[in-house]
Amino acid sequence: MASMFKGFHFDGTKVAIILWVVAQFLFLSADVSSGLSHSRGPYSDEGLNTFAVRNFINSGFSEMPESDNFIKSPGLAAALFVPFIIAVNDWSTGRAVMIILVAFCLYLFAKRLKLGSLFVLLMLVSPVTFHFSRFMMGDVLSVLIPIVGYVVFLSWLESGNAVFVKQIFLLVLLASLGPAFKVQAVAMWLLLILAICIVPLNGMGFKQKFKAILLGMLPFVVIYTSIFIFQKDLANYIFNQVGEYYNVPGLTKFEILAYNRTLHLVGVGEILSWSWFFIGLTCLFLAAKFEWKYLMRCIPLFAMWFYQFSGMFMGYFPPRYAAGLYVASFALLAVLMHRLSFKVKPFAFGLAVLIILFGVFIGTPQMEKDFNERTYKVYAANDRIAESDDVKVLIGSWSPTFTFLSTNKTAYPIWDSYLTFANIEKPIAHYNADLIVAESDEEGSGKAYKKRGVYLESIEKIDSLEIEGLQLNFWKMP
Repeated sequence: MASMFKGFHFDGTKVAIILWVVAQFLFLSADVSSGLSHSRGPYSDEGLNTFAVRNFINSGFSEMPESDNFIKSPGLAAALFVPFIIAVNDWSTGRAVMIILVAFCLYLFAKRLKLGSLFVLLMLVSPVTFHFSRFMMGDVLSVLIPIVGYVVFLSWLESGNAVFVKQIFLLVLLASLGPAFKVQAVAMWLLLILAICIVPLNGMGFKQKFKAILLGMLPFVVIYTSIFIFQKDLANYIFNQVGEYYNVPGLTKFEILAYNRTLHLVGVGEILSWSWFFIGLTCLFLAAKFEWKYLMRCIPLFAMWFYQFSGMFMGYFPPRYAAGLYVASFALLAVLMHRLSFKVKPFAFGLAVLIILFGVFIGTPQMEKDFNERTYKVYAANDRIAESDDVKVLIGSWSPTFTFLSTNKTAYPIWDSYLTFANIEKPIAHYNADLIVAESDEEGSGKAYKKRGVYLESIEKIDSLEIEGLQLNFWKMP
């Protein structure tokens, strides 16, 4: 019997990754789980983030200013381009690609740490990180990639082995995929670069590191500089949006923080998001030797966490933004627990087991509820539109969400104030639209149609969906 298990090695990291992937595929084509979001974001953003590349595949259309989402997340579009060509823009394929990318990052992170599987399992039992990881959105990957980069850097510091210019170059280059998946994560990337510059590394002087960092930064800087030069108006439009997210008339920053806390960090959410502080840091303090040197090395991770937490002061802070805060929190806990395992291994292992059991205890009922209550309304609507031969062009802020599964349809997302649309007086004729997809009250488009003398209620309505309390309608052009 013993010979049967000779050479067998239990790899907790691989088991945790497999569990995470299998659980993700159970929800591959399902709608956003009930109660997970209080905005249209998870429904509309998958379409907005990918419609530019799908329009190009379907009809060769490549007008960049049609949406600012392409500039905000070009890495996402690039990652999905070939899979969409192969699988005909299939929604499930896009989500499967996201699952694979996130799983790969989780593996890189967990393999560098003792008890690294703790991070994967926390990502599994937290509804926000679990569900948003598979959506075609950059909120999780953009935060996860720079954090993985710094964990790799920490592992180099711990090993004491010589690190060469090529390794630093590749680390900075690959970490630049973070802001490429969502440009707001550029601060995370810059924090990583600053840490690499400042934290001493065995066998490499500052000049060598600086050279490697510059070479690694170059592709990202060149690409984004080129985009902003050629799309100056669009870049200004994006930057001008930032103030709108933070400016809430009549509310102080602390009142906004209190509101967002009740929205995202109550009960289990608060325990999970602050777990690194209450458990990891406290345990390090109680260890045989207080790890000041290691804590100093973790300052960049604390800074990344604080950057994510600063979003709590935004007047508009939906759950998909909070996903980054959870990722940063779980990463901090895993890194601190990793160091604790060197000082008091049995205690650290036992504590990790308790954390996992607690996570399973609170996460399993929610996972079971989400599984049993799965709906496929958006996928079904995509299927109906894909089969409609007389619909070639869709317009509306929601329209890109409904051209998945289609090989010959083009979608144009329009808002009243959007650059391309602002000066168009007759949108239906301009786009030669066959179908309008919009809310009944037109709030999602800023009354774009009514302001131009188009009254949707007078047009034939052929379908409708109830999403997050919104009545989404499909109006067919005669």
